[in-house]
Amino acid sequence: MRKLLLVAILSMSLMTLIVAGCDNNPTSIVILNDDGNASDLLSQEVLYVSVTKISVSYTNVSDEVLLYGESRFLQKFAEQEGFWIDIEPPDNAPGWVDVGYLLNPQESFEQTYHLLKYFGELEPGTYRIFTEVSVDGAASFIAPEDNEQIFTYFELR
Repeated sequence: MRKLLLVAILSMSLMTLIVAGCDNNPTSIVILNDDGNASDLLSQEVLYVSVTKISVSYTNVSDEVLLYGESRFLQKFAEQEGFWIDIEPPDNAPGWVDVGYLLNPQESFEQTYHLLKYFGELEPGTYRIFTEVSVDGAASFIAPEDNEQIFTYFELR
């Protein structure tokens, strides 16, 4: 009787592991940043990571006053195609305030990216989330291609 009970418990445990392994929801996050994301304007430090949220501190390392906002952009790397694709927020995702903040030299700001809240359920894969900064405040509206994008790369597993 004990052997039968032990076999049943082990079988149930194994089935639970197999079913959990088939789930497509990510269970861990790995930050992939290195010095390849170096910027002459901002340095960054990842403060907190989870499957649903990333907090990053940015420091103005330039001699210029920078302009940044609250926008959030997320892209996923399409491995087969070899390029980054934009992840659009779901229709029910909250928006953000379209505002500009000034960041003086050597000052810092923290930005928290709520992945689940703003982008919905994400599949496992390689992502990058980024913020944009501008040296000339007007340039961000007149010529957004002149803004500098600061990326935080991560992988959901």
